[in-house]
Amino acid sequence: MTLESDQLLLLAGQGNRDAMGELYRRHKAQVLSFFRHMRAAGEQAEDLTQEVFLRIWKSAARYRPSGKYSSFMFTVAANVWRDQRPK
Repeated sequence: MTLESDQLLLLAGQGNRDAMGELYRRHKAQVLSFFRHMRAAGEQAEDLTQEVFLRIWKSAARYRPSGKYSSFMFTVAANVWRDQRPK
């Protein structure tokens, strides 16, 4: 049985590193594509992607599914992009 991404994030919130690793494997390419679309250079896009998943991991214990996991993930990605932009 394959778990949905929101179910994996709930498990990650309980400290399950394998669940977080599976989320990363499933969604890394999507997040990288988002940053490349935003014109991030190769290494910068990789670093920003890592930051997205780090923030997701850190907030996993507080996650409460209220919509699609992808909406949550791209909100985090947009916030990471906004935070790294010069003020």
